[in-house]
Amino acid sequence: MANHFVSHAWSYPFGLLLGVLEQGQAEAPSGTTVYFWLDVFAINQHRVHDPDQLAQVDVPIETSQSLLMVMAPWSRPTPLTRMWCLFEVLKAVLHEEIGRAHV
Repeated sequence: MANHFVSHAWSYPFGLLLGVLEQGQAEAPSGTTVYFWLDVFAINQHRVHDPDQLAQVDVPIETSQSLLMVMAPWSRPTPLTRMWCLFEVLKAVLHEEIGRAHV
């Protein structure tokens, strides 16, 4: 089970995403390994019109303990302008087991 399903804009520099993941690991209790689900490994977002693709994002979100959103710049976060990121948020909200969201 992943600790966090990570929602982020693909337009972000990869280093920004890595920095957020490193921070998530650094904030964990000593000796704890944090596991992240990245959307790119859950679904091929370039094939969303294929009938089997869209439902594949459900399992990674439902099996994660929380949703982690990469939000930059803080004054106007890009994921809030991306339909795909909003879809991931909707899926997390609809799934009652996810206890919290991190930004």
